Amino acid sequence: MMILLLHFVRNGEARCLKRSILVKTLANELPVGTIRFGCKIIDVQMDPLTSLPILQLHDGTVIKAKVILSYLHMKFA
Repeated sequence: MMILLLHFVRNGEARCLKRSILVKTLANELPVGTIRFGCKIIDVQMDPLTSLPILQLHDGTVIKAKVILSYLHMKFA
């Protein structure tokens, strides 16, 4: 079971979620093609006009995003 820890900066709130539940919920609510898996991000810049992130992927794709969720696989001893 993979668990994601989300930290909300505004009020310092943190919540643990099962990754599979988060992904299924987002996939059911967002337009097809919105969620991308296995992307290798090589650069992140902030748009000077909107302050939103601009991602450059390994394959040359450039994505302007409002929200970025990232999962890092970590093993604990």
